[in-house]
Amino acid sequence: MCEKERIQLISPEEVRAVYVRGESAVIELVIGLVEQNIKLEARLTELEGIVKKNSINSRKPASSDGFGKKTKSLRIKGQKNTGGQTDHQGTTLEWSSQVEEVFLHQVLDDNEVACLVVITASINSNVASFALVNS
Repeated sequence: MCEKERIQLISPEEVRAVYVRGESAVIELVIGLVEQNIKLEARLTELEGIVKKNSINSRKPASSDGFGKKTKSLRIKGQKNTGGQTDHQGTTLEWSSQVEEVFLHQVLDDNEVACLVVITASINSNVASFALVNS
């Protein structure tokens, strides 16, 4: 099926011209049309087989599946509400202007340049922050 044949429409005048040439010309035309039809049906079957293949029924990767219909998840939605506990009031860490502890830690970056990491912590307000200081 590597060869590509150009499909041409036959006008009624061309069919009459073949008919006038005689029975052998008509038989030759019909045989040619049947052969062309067989080739086109084989090509159609081949292309339909390619289209039907996906990552589930062949060795194709999932990325080649295209934008076809995805299978629906069989998971059933739970009855519980999303989120945290209903009676629990959450807390958010806040910035503190008063620092209680400062930790100095020397770190080497990718170029082995020493950097100083300053870690500040405020125990009462549950706040921790850090900053990189080039030395």
